[in-house]
Amino acid sequence: MRLSVLLSAFLHTHPFASSMSATMADCNVTALREEPEPKAMKFTYHPFPLDYGCRFVDAWMNDPSNDGTAMGTRCLLTAVCTFFVLGMMKKDISEVQDTLNAMPPECFQNLWFLSKGQAAGYYFKVICPLTQLPMEVRPEVAAKANSVGVKIEALTQGASSDEHADQINNFVNEKTEGMIKKLVSFSDLEDSSSVMVAAEVLKRHWAYVFSEELTQENEPFHCLDGTKGTCHLMMHPEKRKMLPYMKLQTGGLVLLPTSEKKGGEQDTAWMALFLPNCEDGDPTKSNLSDLRKGSKEIKDKMHDIIKLVHSERHWSLVCLKMPRIDAQTKEPADVTDLLCKNGFRSLFLPGAIAHGLATPMDNGSGEEELVDMPQHAAKALMASVVKVHERGFEAAAAVAIICYRSCGADTQPNVIMECNRPFAMHILKLPTRRGVGSETGADVTPPQFLYSMNVTNDQMLKDAKSALELFGK
Repeated sequence: MRLSVLLSAFLHTHPFASSMSATMADCNVTALREEPEPKAMKFTYHPFPLDYGCRFVDAWMNDPSNDGTAMGTRCLLTAVCTFFVLGMMKKDISEVQDTLNAMPPECFQNLWFLSKGQAAGYYFKVICPLTQLPMEVRPEVAAKANSVGVKIEALTQGASSDEHADQINNFVNEKTEGMIKKLVSFSDLEDSSSVMVAAEVLKRHWAYVFSEELTQENEPFHCLDGTKGTCHLMMHPEKRKMLPYMKLQTGGLVLLPTSEKKGGEQDTAWMALFLPNCEDGDPTKSNLSDLRKGSKEIKDKMHDIIKLVHSERHWSLVCLKMPRIDAQTKEPADVTDLLCKNGFRSLFLPGAIAHGLATPMDNGSGEEELVDMPQHAAKALMASVVKVHERGFEAAAAVAIICYRSCGADTQPNVIMECNRPFAMHILKLPTRRGVGSETGADVTPPQFLYSMNVTNDQMLKDAKSALELFGK
């Protein structure tokens, strides 16, 4: 047995060790003796997913209405970033350009956020609901999607919105291995032009499993509103385990290593448990403010956390009691505001998704060319499931970003004109094509005003006859 383990066991049982103990409510930690810091370790990880992910997490964790619901942070980032990676975004929006500049260059070579268990798909309607023009995905966008593993699929022509929803939900159900069966519905897709979907599933075994015999069933859980609930507290067979533990200003953080296969090699996925400070060690007096600040401090300390998990000699002997968890969204959560307020407002601006969908049109010389049909995101939905038990955990998330044709295909028109006050009316003659045989290049049928009038009162309105009165049936 390692010297550090023997020393930890001694400190845990010896009387004078009590002064060296830190309490995390039901999680008791005995710190190891301080050892010299190892030589500086350098880590090269891209800050983009961490920085943007932390924005989402902070907003989610600080909204009490989200308590008890998990956010699929990486899945959400996958969905929004796929627009950028496929080159679908309008380039002259500064916010979008800043986002693109923040992303590592290799993002455009492969989807760094798409790993095993993740998937992305882009679904589009072959007929625009607004203009009734045919739509297709530009070949260059389709080629890019193919190179990075994003599925592109046309929603079945002539099918109802219910059937389109089934088509997308079947993809989500497959990619989450049945953990999420419904993400979108008829009402979400009725007037939409396309949908970007991301889905993932993550299943891991504990590197150090909990004892199913030692689980303390029906233990009290002190709820935020002061009431007393019920939980089932899991424990390790040894009742204490060497684990990475860090005391933060706002509370204690312990990390649990995992493996993809039972008894397999340690994986990169770790479960982090953050327990906020509480007054006098009383679990009924948890510091809510510290709970909300915890994710921010974890992000700020990420460099130190990575060093800790790579240095087992600085781990601590932890007696952990952790509840089983079964959390899933009853209905998909609307995360539109979360995206708008945390770095991705540009997606929701008219015409922001400038490339991707196009329609073939006559270019005036008798040949057809693809003309972009700009879109914008109008709604983002997310569903998630997290289950934690004695042998490991499984989690799944799915996100749908629903897009509309930007010239007014949204369920709410961008412009509302109700002519119930003074207005002007003009009848115009407009050329439909460039004049043939014109040496100057000017149109042979130039535009003209044919009739114009101001309407400032009801004199010409109140007695206006209907078509039936004028012409009969």
